[in-house]
Amino acid sequence: MTMEMKICRVCLESSKDLIDIFQGRRKLDIADMIAQCTGFEVKPGDSLPETICPPCLKDAQNASTIRQTSERSHQFFCQVRDEGLEEALCALLEEEDWDMSDNESEETNDEKTYSKESPFECRKCGKTYKLRVQWLRHKKSHTKNFPCDLCAKSCRSKHEQQVHMNTHTGKRPYKCTHCSKGFAQNATLQSHIRTHTGEKPYKCDQCAKSFVKSSDLRRHKRTHEGVRPHKCSDCSASFTRKAHLQDHMKTHTGERPFSCLHCSKTFAVNSSLQIHSRTHTGERPYKCSKCSKTFSSGTTLKDHMKTHSKAKSFKCTHCSAKFAQKRGLRRHLLTHKDSDSHSGSE
Repeated sequence: MTMEMKICRVCLESSKDLIDIFQGRRKLDIADMIAQCTGFEVKPGDSLPETICPPCLKDAQNASTIRQTSERSHQFFCQVRDEGLEEALCALLEEEDWDMSDNESEETNDEKTYSKESPFECRKCGKTYKLRVQWLRHKKSHTKNFPCDLCAKSCRSKHEQQVHMNTHTGKRPYKCTHCSKGFAQNATLQSHIRTHTGEKPYKCDQCAKSFVKSSDLRRHKRTHEGVRPHKCSDCSASFTRKAHLQDHMKTHTGERPFSCLHCSKTFAVNSSLQIHSRTHTGERPYKCSKCSKTFSSGTTLKDHMKTHSKAKSFKCTHCSAKFAQKRGLRRHLLTHKDSDSHSGSE
């Protein structure tokens, strides 16, 4: 028997209804489904059968559906835990564009403005939305009944109002068990804890990236859409996040508002100050899950984790050497510079 025989790649049975696993382009190819279910690489020309029988295709489709549903449910429950049920349900509706037929009675003349060219528009503030569910969710923001006495924010419930007040009073009742930080809201604490554990439950359905917070995932999706709404007024730079624009603007103004309490150094962004402060305090809150080493920043921990992986993604442009860490490549490149200087002196 040769591999070129027309048999099912999965069950090895022959059938008159065999389907080419590489035919056409779908949202999820048959080959991708098989790879996800089995963990084996599936690619054209790998000398294995390139067909599948209808029963095995159905099994692969069911397994793929269960996997995707399970991932989506996990993300939903994480968001319920972190941001509350209402926020999680709204995000889920936006993602799946569910039919909002129960809200037909809420429709007004605003909704009639929808078309492919003219999205849903809010009559109160002028904001526009591509999806009706987004528009309906936004409308609720104009009907919040628990205003804050100290700022312009309005909350949906008395509990949300009480939690919000912590941001004004400086009260931080939610303490991290991994480091000394405290937070005004439990949702912020839960997101922070993941910087220690490495958990990233919010996965992009268009690439392999995953994120600590649902808001980070939503902003990341803009990179696939090419949307960068926050534009610099002094140059051509644009950003997916307003905070990134604000940090960028300091490169134009030279502003460094964050000062170290232990020395004279100043920083443009608070995160850089926090990392620097740990050189004085000795705090190393980021722990490696593979060994006993600890680090002062998440970036350093991420770089260290590559030493436990066999992957060596940093390649030398002068020879065939490869390295797991960028600093290893930098050290190696110095050997080429030394050899060049010696050959030049000769």
